Amino acid sequence: MLLRGTDELGYLLAKRAEIAAWEPPIRFIDRQLRGPYRQWIHLHEFKDHEEGTMMRDQVDYVIPGPNWFGGLLNRLVVERDVRAIFTYRQQAIEAALAVQGRAQHGPITIEPTL
Repeated sequence: MLLRGTDELGYLLAKRAEIAAWEPPIRFIDRQLRGPYRQWIHLHEFKDHEEGTMMRDQVDYVIPGPNWFGGLLNRLVVERDVRAIFTYRQQAIEAALAVQGRAQHGPITIEPTL
């Protein structure tokens, strides 16, 4: 799949990804093949919960360049952008589920892999 978007400065970003694992209804994993990260692996998990289904995301990403540079760039820009992506995603999912009166939410935790 090919995903396109812009960064906060308006530069076009394109990412080619594949579904690396598909295990409905438990989980699936998408993995960046080409894009702005040296590595981007996104695990989507779905678990039974007393009030429905709990969705959990885990992203392991690595920024291109030397580790010291990636760590600095991550703290200054990238972690904020990744957090914004998943905050937006959570809000969009909650809005879609709110129509059915079933939206629940929990904390967003981002732990980068450098």
